[in-house]
Amino acid sequence: MIAAYASTFDQLFDPSPTSPYTFSSDMSSPTTRATRAVAEKVFHAICDAIKSGKPEVLEFANLDSAVSDLVLDSLFDRINGHLEEHSFHVHFSALDHHLLVVMPSLLHEAAGAWLIEQYTRWRGANLISSEASRAIMKPVSPRIDNFIGQYANTVKEPDFSFIPVGPNRVKRDFPSIVLEAGWSTTAVGLTEARRIWHDGSGGRVMVVILVKLFRPRGANDPIRVTLEISHTTPGGAYHLLILRSPCFQIPVLHNKIQLLQSWSYSGDNVHQTITLRQYFRLNLRSCARI
Repeated sequence: MIAAYASTFDQLFDPSPTSPYTFSSDMSSPTTRATRAVAEKVFHAICDAIKSGKPEVLEFANLDSAVSDLVLDSLFDRINGHLEEHSFHVHFSALDHHLLVVMPSLLHEAAGAWLIEQYTRWRGANLISSEASRAIMKPVSPRIDNFIGQYANTVKEPDFSFIPVGPNRVKRDFPSIVLEAGWSTTAVGLTEARRIWHDGSGGRVMVVILVKLFRPRGANDPIRVTLEISHTTPGGAYHLLILRSPCFQIPVLHNKIQLLQSWSYSGDNVHQTITLRQYFRLNLRSCARI
């Protein structure tokens, strides 16, 4: 059974007849013709969403393992390498047979940009030495597919990560810190991302930062965001800190000098009032580099 949360099954699986992407099904595999047909429809639906950016999230539940194998093989096939330029993210839980494909958006990408900005500030303040910085790779959206135990065959692409490197720049098997951001999943009973990172890496992923956005239930309700930070301990357990905040709430006027404190643009009137919504957008646009 397949449940696609972005649309109804029939509406979603109507791929473009001129799709430039190649479904790389291995005809020698023991999968049935029906399995290949379903996998090809899922693949082309994902490709259409990646190309158009809509819907922002595609979510497939209860995927047959043969279907998911074919879909992932096609998405990651070199012949479709030009898909990568669209900066989409794939999260597949082999334990739950659940596939999530996230298209880039201003709100989604800002979380990773924020962490990059913070790292730059830490370096500028000498909180991270040059030697330590050289011992850390900072790839954006690396594909991690070497999870262990019950999470084997799981695939995740975090928005940002810190990966320790050893002598000769040989990177470790897993990042030490990962950040994921996006809309909260609609699937019920899905294994938590932080559990996959911590347990599926054998504790080698030490810190997981999750930025979850929740869509408003009513027209006047705000978008809400949950920040979850978990870290492992020497005993193998992990501790969790959860912060919940509303975004785009009803504006409250503040004096700009209170918010911006010691800095302002040349010629700017620091005593004029701005709303929290404007302030949030300023920071969001800054982090998203637009």
